[in-house]
Amino acid sequence: MTTAITCKHINTHYDVHRDDVHAMVFLEDEKTIVTGSKDGTHAAWKFPGLERVAQIAAGHIDYKKWITAIAPYTNDSFFIGTRDGRVEQHDLTGMGMTIMANQSTENIPGCKERNQSRIDCLTFEKPNLLFIGRAKGFLEYDLARKEIVSQCQTSDRDWVYCFRLLTPDTALVVTGTELELFKKVQTNWDKIALIQTASHAQKKATHRPFISSILPFVEGNPFVATATFDGSVRVHDLTCCKEFIRYNEHQGRVWKVENLLFPQVIVSGADDATVRIYDIRQRKSVFCMTGFLGRVANLLTSGNFLLSSSCAENVVKSNSKAEISLWDLRFPSAAAAQARKS
Repeated sequence: MTTAITCKHINTHYDVHRDDVHAMVFLEDEKTIVTGSKDGTHAAWKFPGLERVAQIAAGHIDYKKWITAIAPYTNDSFFIGTRDGRVEQHDLTGMGMTIMANQSTENIPGCKERNQSRIDCLTFEKPNLLFIGRAKGFLEYDLARKEIVSQCQTSDRDWVYCFRLLTPDTALVVTGTELELFKKVQTNWDKIALIQTASHAQKKATHRPFISSILPFVEGNPFVATATFDGSVRVHDLTCCKEFIRYNEHQGRVWKVENLLFPQVIVSGADDATVRIYDIRQRKSVFCMTGFLGRVANLLTSGNFLLSSSCAENVVKSNSKAEISLWDLRFPSAAAAQARKS
């Protein structure tokens, strides 16, 4: 079993944004990272050295124009989504163009006006499809035809927070507290299975257990991991749509789950300023990383490398703003076992 882990801190960049990092992605070749923030700016960084190669700066922080989603496109271009409903394409030179302007939706009771049009997730699928998660459902946008080719309503009160294609005609979709499986029939997306949901009492609560991140395992492995605002990390078996294992070790909201080096190893970041590593063959996490500035909202992995973003809880009063850190994680026992096999 994968239990022995060594963790080496390589580098931290401080004050990378003036507020929390809402999105962090690799571009297609995994040589560049793009971050987007609540301060309305996005920046690009070389990997693994973390040298800044571009930053599009706002004149002032505008809380209606948070960058709320990023999707990689090519080796040097990407899409961003914003709180006020814009979808734009940008490159590393700073050039940008609008793909979709604010697509207004019906008012959602109890929702702040500035959140009504918020873009919560973007997913690009080759050759030319961009999936856009927003209030009440998602859009399928054809970049070649420059038009919306399908729309799917998934709720009458929640946002689509995550969208991941499993096959060209099946997708995992998170709407609020629910993770569901959809199948495309011609131009329509139909709901075919419910995988994770909240209890009736939780759905009525002021602070609901939203699902903030999903991680389908590698091809041929029928599992999906979820990060949930009730502090849990869960793994579901897609063959039967049942929960396989649940970890309740974080304090506060869990923001992100990622795979780490081996198919059965996942990593999570949360409000409690920790990163936890799990081998899903074991009932408890196998490693806990501490000492972060505050909430760990984003994680990226590439081989042995783990990249994290963290921000102080009260960024206005804190001397430190958002930071990104690079770590080298090793599994000596697993490496030794692999060497013996070879």
